[in-house]
Amino acid sequence: MRLRRGRLLAVLIAAAGLALWAALAILQPGPGTRLTLVEAERKVLSQYDGSIVEMTPKGSAYILQLKSEQGLYELTVEGTPAQITGIRSLETYPSKEPAGSQPPQPTDEVPGTASPTAAPSPTPDSGTETPVSSPPSSPPVPSQAATAKPSATPEPSSPSAKPTSNPAILISEEKAVALALKKVPGTVKDVDKENEGGRWYYFVEIETKDGREADVQVNAASGAIVSVTWDDDDDDD
Repeated sequence: MRLRRGRLLAVLIAAAGLALWAALAILQPGPGTRLTLVEAERKVLSQYDGSIVEMTPKGSAYILQLKSEQGLYELTVEGTPAQITGIRSLETYPSKEPAGSQPPQPTDEVPGTASPTAAPSPTPDSGTETPVSSPPSSPPVPSQAATAKPSATPEPSSPSAKPTSNPAILISEEKAVALALKKVPGTVKDVDKENEGGRWYYFVEIETKDGREADVQVNAASGAIVSVTWDDDDDDD
């Protein structure tokens, strides 16, 4: 009875050990398990700052390019668990110097010598005078005789002596003769210009072909025939 119990206990212990070994084998990959790309990238970024710009499989390993502030690097990751087995620099970036640390820029000036300054523009000598154009001569002032207004013509004492027709706008003597001949054809013997009652008139004396004489009165302003007087009428009176 005791022997059976011992054998049963041994079998249970062996079964428990076998189950534990199987569980460990499942949880932990064996030597033949392949490394994944995600595991390789995670391994690199867990140890270095930067970003992965390129990943290339190489056999059971991966070649990753890491870009950081210092430069561009190539890393080799392989094995399970993932291990970084190699790293080399592909490109190095120059470090940024803090502002104000740059050396001063060289200048062309020699120490101890003053920088040349622009020569002042020449100014006119104080002893010389700048020619000033003389003002134009003023026009001559007219004499009092030239500027004096003509004295007003005294008004005529008698209103009847002032003609009402302006002689400047009267018709000419030739025009008056033509108008008179149109009224009484013939030969002109005499022409007179007279003022009557403030109006100007032409008196044209005409002899007709039959020997009669007429005196034609023409308005010197309008050219109208005022009257025709025949000598025969005067003789009859």
